Amino acid sequence: MFTYLAYASFLKYAVAGKEGIVILFVAGFFAILHFPGDFRQQGYRLNPWIVYRLFKFQLDRFFFSLTAYFIFQQTGSLWVTIGLHYFINAIVSLYNFDLENPVEPLEKNDGRLLLIRLTNSSLIVCACYFLFLHFPTLGFYVLPFGIMVLLDYLYWHFKT
Repeated sequence: MFTYLAYASFLKYAVAGKEGIVILFVAGFFAILHFPGDFRQQGYRLNPWIVYRLFKFQLDRFFFSLTAYFIFQQTGSLWVTIGLHYFINAIVSLYNFDLENPVEPLEKNDGRLLLIRLTNSSLIVCACYFLFLHFPTLGFYVLPFGIMVLLDYLYWHFKT
C-alpha cells in the first residue's frame, strides 16, 4: 500500500514521457527502505562479501517493486500485489527464522531457498519485460543488474 501511494503521489508530478524515471525512483526508494533491516541481519558488519550481498538484496527489492507496479497496472488491483508481497515475505521469514534458530542444519538445496530464488528470478524477468515494453531505454539500463542477479542465483544453485 505504501509503495502504491508513493507511485501514485510521485507520478502526478512526472513530466509526460518521463514516468519511467519516477517508477525507477520509487522502486529504488522501496529497496532502500529495506536496507536497515538487511544491515542489522548482517550484524552491522561490512566487508566486500557483505556489501555485495546487501547490494543484491536491494536489487531483489527493486525488481519486486517494479513488478508489483506493473502487475497493479495490468490488474488494477492492490490485492494481487499485497498477496504477492505476503507470499514472498512468508517464504523469506520462514527461511530466515530457521537460519537464526536452526533445529537441524539447512541443506544447500533447501526448498524454501530454491523457491525464493525462483520467485525473485521471475520478478526480475517480469520487471525487465514490462520495462522494455513501456520504457525501452530504461529497460536497457536496468537489464545488466537483472542479469547480474540471475547469474548470481545460477552460481549459488549449481555451486558444488
